[in-house]
Amino acid sequence: MNCKIKTITKQKEYPVASIFGAIAPELDMTLTDDIDADTIETYMQGELIENADDISVIYEEIISDQNDACDTVISFKSSHPSEVLLTRKGAVNTVMQFIPGDRTICVYETPFMPFEICVYTKSVDNKLLELGYIEIVYLIEIKGASAQKTVFRMEIEKI
Repeated sequence: MNCKIKTITKQKEYPVASIFGAIAPELDMTLTDDIDADTIETYMQGELIENADDISVIYEEIISDQNDACDTVISFKSSHPSEVLLTRKGAVNTVMQFIPGDRTICVYETPFMPFEICVYTKSVDNKLLELGYIEIVYLIEIKGASAQKTVFRMEIEKI
């Protein structure tokens, strides 16, 4: 089924790496908090696919100023909606898993080089099938660099 997609990403960078213990309790950021955080809104068309227990939202995402694109898939099982998988293929390649309370490691491949990132998921509010949105609050760390607190929200409207 075709759908209109709106994504809102709010990110706030922290200067010290490896600070999960110090910041994790403060990950209660919402889209209306932290007015000094960077906010990005995107609008695109995509496809919502419902196959029994498997739910996927597929869309093309522009990921740089040079209009580099990748195919992005947000997927989950309707029986486990709080476990969300984000897969990107194209200009960047990665698979990121979001499970509340879990810390996962993945590889983020760019045209320049691949690097390892660590994702700590604070919460997943997945009401995609009932109310048309998913909201994920997480901390992302690149080894040897800063950490970023992020709120990602996807809203869909079936067309």
